[in-house]
Amino acid sequence: MYVFLLILGALTSAAGVSLVVSSVAQDGLSAVTPGIIAAVGGLVLIGLGVLVRELQRIERALAAR
Repeated sequence: MYVFLLILGALTSAAGVSLVVSSVAQDGLSAVTPGIIAAVGGLVLIGLGVLVRELQRIERALAAR
């Protein structure tokens, strides 16, 4: 589960950054905001993936007791 979130977050962040870079190169400001939102959303997904991984680790540690 956490691997899926990490991969999806990385892809979403990369797509957002590429959207921002391509819009700045063309002097079009209309695509900057959606690109930044996508990049931040990808970082949030990466954070959720790390959170899920740590919660699974804690669950395994408590189950071993």
